[in-house]
Amino acid sequence: MIRFTKAKATPPKPKKPKGGKKATLNKLKSFLAQAEPEAVEILVSNFNAQQNAVTYKELREAYLAGGITQKQFEKWQKDYSKLITGTLAPKWEAAATAAAQEVKDKYPYFVYEPSVSAGMDFIKQHGAELVSNLAQEQQQALNAVIQHVSGYTNVTPDEAARIIRPCIGLTKPQALANARYRETVKQAYIKAHPHGKPETAEKRAADAAARYAARQHRYRAQNIARTELAYAYNAGAYGATKDAQAQGYIGDCVKVWLTAYDERVCPICSAMDEERRNMDEAFSNGKLLPPGHPQCRCAVAYEEIENTNLTPAPASGTMDAQGQAQPQSGAAQPAAAKPAEGGYSVSEVLDDISVLPKNQQGVAIRSDGGMVEGLNLTGRRINIGGTEYYEVSGKLTEDAWAAAAQNAKKRGYSQKMDFLMYDQGAGQFRTGDVGLSLDGHRIMTLDQGSFEVYSDYVNKTQYGMGGFFRVRVPATGNAKKDGAAIQTVFDKAGLKSLTADPTDADELLLKKSRIAWQRDPKGMERVRAMNATAREREIDKILRKAGIDDKRVQGMRLKEVFPGYSTYVDDAALAEYKKAGLTHIWAGVGDADSVVAITKSGGFTATNYQVTSGMKKCGASASDDMMTGGSDSVFTRLGVSAPDRYSRSFLGGQYRIIIDPKEMTRTDWYAYKSDNYGNAKLSTAGTCASLPFDARATPVDFIKDMRQSYRSSNEIMFRHGISSDSFIGISCEDDSMRRTLIDKFKASGMTEIHGVPVEDFIQTTQHIKQDSQRGIEGLDFYDPDKPAF
Repeated sequence: MIRFTKAKATPPKPKKPKGGKKATLNKLKSFLAQAEPEAVEILVSNFNAQQNAVTYKELREAYLAGGITQKQFEKWQKDYSKLITGTLAPKWEAAATAAAQEVKDKYPYFVYEPSVSAGMDFIKQHGAELVSNLAQEQQQALNAVIQHVSGYTNVTPDEAARIIRPCIGLTKPQALANARYRETVKQAYIKAHPHGKPETAEKRAADAAARYAARQHRYRAQNIARTELAYAYNAGAYGATKDAQAQGYIGDCVKVWLTAYDERVCPICSAMDEERRNMDEAFSNGKLLPPGHPQCRCAVAYEEIENTNLTPAPASGTMDAQGQAQPQSGAAQPAAAKPAEGGYSVSEVLDDISVLPKNQQGVAIRSDGGMVEGLNLTGRRINIGGTEYYEVSGKLTEDAWAAAAQNAKKRGYSQKMDFLMYDQGAGQFRTGDVGLSLDGHRIMTLDQGSFEVYSDYVNKTQYGMGGFFRVRVPATGNAKKDGAAIQTVFDKAGLKSLTADPTDADELLLKKSRIAWQRDPKGMERVRAMNATAREREIDKILRKAGIDDKRVQGMRLKEVFPGYSTYVDDAALAEYKKAGLTHIWAGVGDADSVVAITKSGGFTATNYQVTSGMKKCGASASDDMMTGGSDSVFTRLGVSAPDRYSRSFLGGQYRIIIDPKEMTRTDWYAYKSDNYGNAKLSTAGTCASLPFDARATPVDFIKDMRQSYRSSNEIMFRHGISSDSFIGISCEDDSMRRTLIDKFKASGMTEIHGVPVEDFIQTTQHIKQDSQRGIEGLDFYDPDKPAF
C-alpha cells in the first residue's frame, strides 16, 4: 500500500558555520572538486564499455524472453566488482586518508593505517553493497524498458534491441524516460513529415535518444562519483577519530552534522544542521554519517567531551542500578491511558509502555505518516518460554523496508525470523512449527533489545509479509526504562520517525489516500511517481471526480476493527454501496466445527495474523496467498440480490457466515470480479494471479457489476481480519446441516450469538438472493418475527 507525507515548508537556511566547522566543510568541498572529475570519466567509460560489450543478438533474445538473463546479470556484477575493487576503491581509500589528515595534523604521533582503520570497514562493506545495487538497478532498468517496449505493437525485436542498448547503465526512471523520449521524437518527425521515410524517422529518434543517453550517463556518473567519494571521506574522518580514541589521543566525542551554507541545501539536511549524536548513534535521518542522500555535501565535525559520562542526569529523583531516572519517593505515578477508538498513540506507549496488553493479539498503535502502512503498529506484552517481552511490530512501506533491511544487514547479522506457537493454557508462546519462517536480519542493543526485519526486499518471495518487522525488549518492571529501550532499538534500526505521533496533516492525507486508493487504482499508481505537492493535488482531483468532498473526508474516523489493527472508516460510503446493490458480505466455511471455532475465537483471521499470533498457518490457498500478497487479508464474497446459489462458489456449499454490510465502510478492502488469489502486486509475474493490483475493481462498479451478472469467484479482501462482532447470521445448505451446527454451538457452551438464540441466528438458505432479502432489514438480519420474503 502507498503512504504519502504532506509537503513541509522549506526550513530556514542553517546558520553560517564558523571556525573549525567551516574548515571541515571546505575540506570536503575542496577534495570533491579535485577527485570527482576523474571518477566521473571512469564511470562514463565503464557505461560505454558495457553497452559495447552487449551484442544486439543478446538484446533481441532478452526482449523476446521478456527480461535480462541471469547470465547477463552475473556478468554485470563481475564488471562492477572489477570496477570498484580495481579502480574506485583506491580513490575511496585516498578520500579516507585525506579526511584523516586533520587528526594526523593535530596529533603528530597518531598512527593511521588505512587498511585496518575503522573507517575502511565501512567502505569495504559499502563497496560490496554498491556492486549488488548497481547490477540490480541496471537489470531492473532494462527489464522496465523491455516491458515498456513490449506495449508497442509495431516494434520488431531488432528495433527493440536498438531502443534498449543506450539505456544500459541508466536507472529505471532514466531508462524509461529515454525510451519515451525516443518514441516522442519519432512520432513528432512522422507528424511533421507525413510522407517521409520510416527509416529517417527511426534514425532521427535513435540519434536523439543516443545524445540524451550520453547526458543521462554523465549525470548518473556525477551522482555516483560525488556521493561515493563523500561517503568515503566521511567514513575516513569517522574512522580516524575512532582510531585516535583507541590509541588514547581523543576522549569521548559527539559528532555534529554540518550542512553546506548555500541555497542548494535540501530541506532535510537543512533541518539537521548542527544536530548532535554520540559516536555510534544514528542521526535523526537514520544515517550514521553523511551523505544523507545522493549528491549530499554534508560533513561531520567531532567535538571531544571533557566529561566522558554522557548519561544525562535526571530532572529529579535518583538513578537506579541501570542508570535510569527514578521518581522521588512518594511521587504520583501517571495512570495508564485508555486507548482511543483507533488505539494508542505511539507517544502514549513510549511514555508508559505498561499500557500494552498482555495478550495474544495486542493493541493498535498510531505511528508516523510516512514509513509504516496505515499509520498502524501493533503492540503487546508477551511471554516467551517464561520470559516477558514488550513487542511492537508492523509493516514498512516499500522504500522504508529496503532502507531498514539494508541497515540491519550492515549493523546486525543474518538470522531466520521464526514464529512461535501460542499455548492458550499456559498463556505463553513456545517453540513450534506454525508453517512459516522468513529470511531476516537482526540488530541487538546492549540492553538485549532486538530489531528483526524480513530481509528479502528484492525478490519478495513471501510477498504477503513484505515489510514486516518486530521490535522486542525484555520487560524489567520499570516502564520508563523499557520504553526507553524500545526507543533505542528504533533509533539503532534507523526508524526513529516511527516513534513520532502522526501529525494532523499526515492523518488528513492518509484519509484522502485511502478513499482515492479504492476509487481510482490506476490513478493512485500514477501518483507514486509524483512529488509531494503534485501527489496531494492529484489525490484531490481523484476525490472530486468521485464526488467526495472535504466534509466527508473530515468525517472519517480511525477505528480498531480487529485486535491490534486499526483503519479508517468512511460511514458515508454505506448508503452509496447499498444504492449500487450491496446487501451483505459472506464467507464460506467447510464444516460445522470450523464455524464454531471461527465464531468463538473472535472472527476471520488473515494468514499473516495467524502466524504472528502463534496460530498454525492455514487457509484455502495459504502458500499461494503468501506469494501474491493475499495472505495479509481475509477472503470474502459479495452479497447482492442475485439468483445464484452459494454452492457455486468455492467453500460455499455447506456453511456461510453472513457479515454486516457496514464492514464495507472500512477503507482497507479491495476486490476482484473473479478469483485472483487476493493479488496485491503490480505485476502477476511469478504469482498465481491473472490481474495486477492496479487492475482491481472500484467499489461501486464492482457492486453494480455483480448485481447485474454475479460471478461466483468474486473476492473481497479485508486486511488483517473481520471481527465476529460483525457476524449477523449463518446460512446452511440444508436443514440437516443446520441442526448439526446448532448442536455444535450448544455443545461448546454457546446458546446465543450476540444475544440472538442460535436457532434464530442460524438459517437454511441456498440462494444469495434469499439472504439479500433478509439483509435489507439491516442488523436484525435473522429476526424470526420478521418475514424473510
